[in-house]
Formats: sequence, C-alpha cells, structure tokens
Amino acid sequence: MVALAGVPPEHAGAASGMWSTVQQFAGASGVAVLGSAFAVCAVLGLALEPRRRAGEG
Repeated sequence: MVALAGVPPEHAGAASGMWSTVQQFAGASGVAVLGSAFAVCAVLGLALEPRRRAGEG
C-alpha cells in the first residue's frame, strides 16, 4: 500500500491500525453527511408539498 510505504517495519502495526481507523472514520463520516443531506431534502420536500397542493386548488 502506497500510504504505508515509508513506515519503518517496527511501526508497521501501529501505522496499519491507524490507517484502518482513518478509513473507518472517513466511511462513517461520508454516510453521515449523505444521510443528513438526504434527510434535509426529504423534510423540505414534505414541508413544501402541502403548500404546493394548497396553491393549486
């Protein structure tokens, strides 16, 4: 792996663990951001829908 190429052998275990932790955190953060964006869009869409119907009729 390129990211761990410059790590000395005596620190390989710690570096690998840190890399794994960073990957897990990045994945979880991405899911949280996308989930939050979806939730906001869904709530705003539901909040605007009754006004659209009321304005049409």
